Amino acid sequence: MPIGWARDSHLEPIIMTPRIPQLRTPLAAMAVAWIVACSATDQTLLAPDGDPAEDGSPLPGVFDDDTTVSGELVIREMLRVSRGTTLTVAAGSALLFRDDGDSIAGIDVAGVLLAQGSASSPVRFGSADTVPRAGDWEGIYVHGGSAVLAHTRIDHARIGLRVSGGALARIDSCVIDSHEQSAVMTESGWANITGSTLEAERFGVRAEGGGVVVRGGSITGKSEAGFLGHASTDTVLAATLDGEDALVIDGGYQTLVRGCVLQGDRYGVSLVGRVSDALIDSNTVLPGMTGIFVVDSRRTQVSRNTIRKSIDAGIECRDADVEVTANLVDTCDIGLWVAGGDVMASGNALAGNHSDGIRIDAGVPEIVGNSIVGNGGYGVRTEVYGIDASGNWWGDASGPYQELYNPGGTGDRVPRVLIVNPWLDAPPSQ
Repeated sequence: MPIGWARDSHLEPIIMTPRIPQLRTPLAAMAVAWIVACSATDQTLLAPDGDPAEDGSPLPGVFDDDTTVSGELVIREMLRVSRGTTLTVAAGSALLFRDDGDSIAGIDVAGVLLAQGSASSPVRFGSADTVPRAGDWEGIYVHGGSAVLAHTRIDHARIGLRVSGGALARIDSCVIDSHEQSAVMTESGWANITGSTLEAERFGVRAEGGGVVVRGGSITGKSEAGFLGHASTDTVLAATLDGEDALVIDGGYQTLVRGCVLQGDRYGVSLVGRVSDALIDSNTVLPGMTGIFVVDSRRTQVSRNTIRKSIDAGIECRDADVEVTANLVDTCDIGLWVAGGDVMASGNALAGNHSDGIRIDAGVPEIVGNSIVGNGGYGVRTEVYGIDASGNWWGDASGPYQELYNPGGTGDRVPRVLIVNPWLDAPPSQ
């Protein structure tokens, strides 16, 4: 069976940096860069008055000295921030990008990028085209350095913000939207995102290695996933996620998803590719095909979620080592669908599902302390002999209806092969 853990002990390592040694060096570097940037007076470049310059950027292509820019500028090349250098974009400024023939426009950051606007005076990085479209420019690429963005908007790039090579990005109260591929992408990089709105054609957030922490805000990936984590360590707290799949973790480690609203046309949560030590806790999953899908995972907990009106299953487990505890699953086709693996289902309320409360195609799950009531087909449907489903509430003190063994039971129907006696004579405390 899965090895349980205290929720607080699971939560703290993911949020706190000591569990991720790789974060310490970038964080220290960013702190030093912040001090340097705040005192930087080496060079200040102002945009010309009036309309944006039509003859391209008035900025140098490479920043080798700490620089502050302000105003509204049109840029038709790749700006490069050298290692050890800080580029500061003043509040209220707008850097507008336009690819020019073979020249790709964007910002390449090996040093530090600071763009700290305010609610009344935000910073903008966007398209210079009159009719902007997703993919008009490259976006901001941070590699080996760091970026601090606050009250900043990034729009109409191919990838809004790309963080790689151990780089670190802090994103606070930003809007990063209308992008071709991803709003935020990490490649062995780290991103901390708070209270921001992210939207892209494919992925709102795509984490390829490294890790992402999200607190609040909303994330949308229109055609694929709101959040995709691949071989990464990710934490998503109190956010709203939307997409073809709201959240996909493929081969991740110590994923935490808590207090979120998840709306996926296909999956609310999909854990695939040997995910380990994931905790999916206290989320609301809105109607889609399957609420929470867990396949080939290890030491996973799915707990205290509310899942309603899924077209197929509220929770589906295939060849998974998973604890399914204290979830509310109702008005789906199947409440809990088990197809192999090592599953323990306890303390769940599986009620009013159109077909079955629990369906077992393979495996011998533990089923105890659940409330399995008012389901349209079977309370538990299985052809597997010897599964012990005693100690559950079936909707009436008379127990489940079981042909031959309990024909007087008025609770949910169960097959002959299932062990149900003794059953609970009152609902369990949830």
